Order: sequence, then structure tokens, then C-alpha cells
Amino acid sequence: DPQPLRSVPPARHRNGPSCFNEWVAMCEYMEKMDALSCLSDGVWRLPPDAVLSAMHCVVRPSDLRAHRRNPNVPYPVRVVTDLTGSGVNDCFAKWRFRIGGATAAVRLFQRPDVTQLGGADVSKHFPSLPLGPSCQRVCWIRDPRSQSEWHGHGPPSSAWLRFHVARRKSGKRYPPYRRWTGVLLGFTLSPPFACAVTGEVGQFFAALGLHSVIFVDDVMVVCLSSPELRHDLHVIVS
Repeated sequence: DPQPLRSVPPARHRNGPSCFNEWVAMCEYMEKMDALSCLSDGVWRLPPDAVLSAMHCVVRPSDLRAHRRNPNVPYPVRVVTDLTGSGVNDCFAKWRFRIGGATAAVRLFQRPDVTQLGGADVSKHFPSLPLGPSCQRVCWIRDPRSQSEWHGHGPPSSAWLRFHVARRKSGKRYPPYRRWTGVLLGFTLSPPFACAVTGEVGQFFAALGLHSVIFVDDVMVVCLSSPELRHDLHVIVS
């Protein structure tokens, strides 16, 4: 629950067009966040001091080019909350931190006769970590599923139209405003905090005799044999 250096002024920012252009990916993302319970229940009105940040769907240009060359190749979409545009990130001190990266991974191979390399990924690492109550005040979003008007580029997509036709038939309503209760992508202190947590996990791995290195939410482990690798990965995943 980091405290800002100065008060964060209230703000109201609308979601970006990419939230509508990538409607299927956005809905899948919100469903995953609902399953993790890392967002509060929706409310119909914002508190006066709330900071509402825009959401965006980010696609790497290289992934999009590959998809355009071959439409059968899917492209990953990352959803972020723009706390820079709403001024939140400027109100917090920057946390300096170190991470081993490639250099730490290379050191793993200094063991003699290393033949096995394995990896594991912490699924949804950031939002699985809790966000403190005072920080939640400046981390409000508007659920794109609550917006019945198209704000994307060009005419409404067929996926967006199908969603709202089904929503009207079911009578389901989405209260618009929600605050993050889990650590979010887009907050300036999310990477150092997430790395601090996984760094502690790495200390436990070392105490158990596992030869591993962690980069944010990715774990790399090396072993001398395939059975040893299977055992170590089982411990890591557990």
C-alpha cells in the first residue's frame, strides 16, 4: 500500500478506442480478472476523490504484422491501465531495484555437465498480488462491458454488436466503475513490487537446493538429468 508523495488530484479518463477494436480480447481479460477477484464489485457512481484511468489494449507491431501476413496466426493482446495519463504515476516515488536478467541465467550454466533446462511461468502474477486500500482510491477503471456506445475506430464490430444484443436479451447490467484490489499493469511500482515477491520465492528455491533464476514472473531452472528436472519443476509449480 505505497503512499503518494503528494495528493493525487481526481481525474476522469475514458477508455481508449483499442478497448473496442479488440473487443474479444478485452472481454476475455475482464472475465479472467473477475475469476481472480482482483477488481471490486461495480458501482454506479464514483466517489468525489476517485481517479478514473483509461484502459488500453496493446498489441506489438511485429505480432500484428505476422497476423496480417497470415490471418491464421493469432496475435497476443495485453490490457493495461494508463495511470501515467491520469497523473497517478507522477505522484509516487520511483523504487530502484535490480533484477538478474540474462546475466543471472548465464551463471546457471556454470555447473558442470548441465544438460536439462526447464521453465515455469507464474500465471497472472501482478493482479494476484494485493493492492492496499489507500492505493486503490487512485486505481479506478470503467468496465468496457458497461458502455453501450461504440467508441472504437470505424463502424461497430460484429463481436461488439453480438455482445450487446445478447446482453439486452439477458437483461444483464454491468455497473460501470470498479477499482483495482490487485496489483495492476500500468502502475509505476508494480514491477519492483512483483519482483520483490518473486525474489523472496527465489530464496526459498535456493534453500531447497534448486538452481534457478527468476525474471519477474518467469522461472528458469537447470538440472543434471531429466528426472531431476521433473522433480524440480514439480516443486516450483507446487
